[in-house]
Amino acid sequence: MNHTLIQSLTSPTRLAAIALLFTGVWGVAFVAKHALAPDVVNQSGEALGRDFLAFYVAGRIVQQGDGAQIYDPVLQTRITKEITPGIRGYQYFINPASVAAVYTLVAALPYMPAFYLHVVIMATCYLLGMWLLRKELTGLKIRSAELARHTGMGLDTMTGLSGFWIAALLGISWMPMMHTITGGQNAGLVFLLLCWAYVATRRNQPIRAGLALGLLLFKPQYALPFIGLLLLKRRWRTVGLALLLGVGHYALGAAVCGTDWPVKMQQALNGYYRAEERKVSGHSHIAITEAIDYSIIQPLERRGVSEQTIRQVRWSGYALVGLVIAALIWWWRDADPSRPDFGLYWGTVTALLPSISLHAQYYDGALLVLPLVLTVDGLLMRQIPIRPALRWALVLLYFLYPLIFLLQFSKIIGFQLLSLVPPAVALWCGRWTLHAGSKRLADEQ
Repeated sequence: MNHTLIQSLTSPTRLAAIALLFTGVWGVAFVAKHALAPDVVNQSGEALGRDFLAFYVAGRIVQQGDGAQIYDPVLQTRITKEITPGIRGYQYFINPASVAAVYTLVAALPYMPAFYLHVVIMATCYLLGMWLLRKELTGLKIRSAELARHTGMGLDTMTGLSGFWIAALLGISWMPMMHTITGGQNAGLVFLLLCWAYVATRRNQPIRAGLALGLLLFKPQYALPFIGLLLLKRRWRTVGLALLLGVGHYALGAAVCGTDWPVKMQQALNGYYRAEERKVSGHSHIAITEAIDYSIIQPLERRGVSEQTIRQVRWSGYALVGLVIAALIWWWRDADPSRPDFGLYWGTVTALLPSISLHAQYYDGALLVLPLVLTVDGLLMRQIPIRPALRWALVLLYFLYPLIFLLQFSKIIGFQLLSLVPPAVALWCGRWTLHAGSKRLADEQ
């Protein structure tokens, strides 16, 4: 392994060049794809905006007064055909009803302008999330100051970009983040709310933290773990406000879709939606339970294995998620927002969210940008060198994650390879909390 090569490739100047290059490539590809499409449906029969279509359709259904039928697949299919005639596949809406209520605001626009507005909003959410982190990323500032002392100039002079902006551009040009922004998903908003909640918790601002986590309850699988962990830390105001906003989510959904919308949503999740997802895109899911379903349960079904055995395998997946959550609770007991290493704890939990979720697609890996940034910053803050092996690992993660997905490698080997990435990042991030704890004990003694 050539250590000199990797150090050269990951110099600030080259990282800035790579980030700018890939950001530009994604931008050109996005414009070209839309410019070449004959209409809102491209030559492959796929709607431009893809996942955004489901949100737009939901907003249109609520807008026309049919909110009580928001989870009806027949109605969703009919409205989808009206908006995108010629489409060959369907994207069903299975989010909380409050999300559909909010999307009525963009559903008032024609489809394509609404989608482009959504792309701008999600890109802005990502940049706002990084901006909120900026003052907390002390390690990058230390690194910039060291370079300035040794070379007589800082990163701004050498590359035209600060360490913060290099990290921000590397994050947005990483395929999962770029795909969620340009593909019509909303992980950019989830990223912003997780960054906001972290910064507010770190600065002992319970109301802002509660507001962020309460808003995040539109994706309860991402908000509830943090709400539960902060409850263990007796952050009463944060948890109370978050849960109050959760009641607001329900009330907003009830106002436009009926009081029984959670029951209908659960039925849709366990019914037509799950069946469609298993058939069409099971290979791209990265949650633990979904990885087990694709890699173990579906092959067993094809071999005619008994339902009892399959049920046992499925419940083993749930048990594994439960063990991970229990280990997380045990490990979290040492987390302290007042200490500099708190970012490592927050990052570890964030990295595990796609794994312990009951539904997580490959683009939910976009959330890994937060733990990656927090961990690298933590290492730099402690003046721990970014060793060549770690540099290779980060470079391979940046390039291989999109390559594995684009080549559909999981289909070839019959195993969801990308499902290993979130727990690997979590273990790496969590490892440094143990290192920080050991150093703290040594200093105290």
